[in-house]
Amino acid sequence: MAQELDGLVARLVACPVADLVEPDASRVHGVLTRAVNTLGVVAAGVLGRVQADGRWATTPDGRSARDFEDYLTRTTRGSRAGAKRQTRLAQTLQNEAVPGLAGAVSTGGVSLEHADVLTRLGPTTTARRDALTSTDPQTNAGFLLARAAEQGVEEFTREIKRWAAKIDPDADERGHRTATAKTSCVLSERDDGVAITGFMTAVDGAAFDTALRAVAGIPAADDPRTVEQRMGAALGDMARLVLDHGLAATSSGGQRPHLTVTITLDSLIAQVNALASTQRA
Repeated sequence: MAQELDGLVARLVACPVADLVEPDASRVHGVLTRAVNTLGVVAAGVLGRVQADGRWATTPDGRSARDFEDYLTRTTRGSRAGAKRQTRLAQTLQNEAVPGLAGAVSTGGVSLEHADVLTRLGPTTTARRDALTSTDPQTNAGFLLARAAEQGVEEFTREIKRWAAKIDPDADERGHRTATAKTSCVLSERDDGVAITGFMTAVDGAAFDTALRAVAGIPAADDPRTVEQRMGAALGDMARLVLDHGLAATSSGGQRPHLTVTITLDSLIAQVNALASTQRA
């Protein structure tokens, strides 16, 4: 099987991509995208077999690995995060925790990115796993897969978070408390500026992201800055907006600092007349 797959890949690589023109190029790209998603599901199924077999632990890489994800990271030379995503999808398919997922991806209705969101946020508690495998058309896996086929990844992520909160609100609240306890913001002075590291809850993060993008605005056509540079500048602008408009409580009671000058009327008139004489001269 491996040799046959190598042969198919070699044939695909040899295709004259440079000769493609529109609209054929877009159609070919669509076919390839669906193929990549389908192959991702097939690869996850094979990976599930590798993990379940257990003999990976007897290999040189397996014997020195902390766990299966570490083994996969070593053998693929990929990242730990990537290995975690692959393993999570493999286990979800192996356990049939999200019925219909493999078919939805294979037919092109759902992408691997949607599948990753679903496997990461869906079967996370007993209540949610039960809901996914239930016959309730308003909460089961079929419902979520239908939504995934209609929505972009970011919108679907918000959709499934709402679903998870509805199905198991206690777990959602525990997760929020845990995230709240981790909230932090550290400003570290450097020779050339200030470095910022921190963590916030998903709700605060969404509000922060929306505000930051609003302040950053749409870049001008001749703006050479990267997105990261524009967002960094917007962060400073956002801080100045808060201070300049007195939007935060301060030692002055939430008002911008004011300077009070006490002077007699005669002295004020004299100063104004002196200034006027200087300007005329």
